[in-house]
Amino acid sequence: MMYYKCGMSKQIKDLILEIKQLKTENKALATENHKIKQKLQVLENSIDQKIATAIQKATQPLIKQINQLENENTHKNTEILRLKTQINKTSQNSSKPPSTNNQYKKTIHNNREKTNKKPGAQKGHKGNTLTIPKNLDQLIKEGKAKNTQ
Repeated sequence: MMYYKCGMSKQIKDLILEIKQLKTENKALATENHKIKQKLQVLENSIDQKIATAIQKATQPLIKQINQLENENTHKNTEILRLKTQINKTSQNSSKPPSTNNQYKKTIHNNREKTNKKPGAQKGHKGNTLTIPKNLDQLIKEGKAKNTQ
C-alpha cells in the first residue's frame, strides 16, 4: 500500500506542477489577449475615423449640389407663381381693359382634313385666266368698263 501512496503522491506533485505551468501559461495568454484587444480597439477607432472622413469627402459635393438645386427650385417656383398671377389677371382684378380678357379671344377652327397635297392648283388642272372681251371698245363707250392705260 505504501508503494501505492508513493505513486499517488508523485502523481499529485506532477499534477500540481502541471497546474502551475498551466496557470502561468493562462496568465501569459490573458495578457496577450488583453494586448490584442487594445490593438483591435485602436484599429477599430482608426477605421471609424477613416470611414467618417471618406463619407464626408464623398458626400460634401453631393450636399453642395443638393443645396444648389433646392435654391434653383425655389427661384423657379417663385417665377412660376409670379407668371401664374400675371396670367390670371383680368379686367376685374387689374387695370387691364376688358378687351384683353380671354373671353373675347376668338379661336379659329379648321375642320378640313389634312392631306399631303400642296396648296394651290394641282398638276393637270386647266387654269382659267381673264381674257380681254372682244367688244371692249363698245363697253368703254357705254361706261361699263374703264380704260386704265
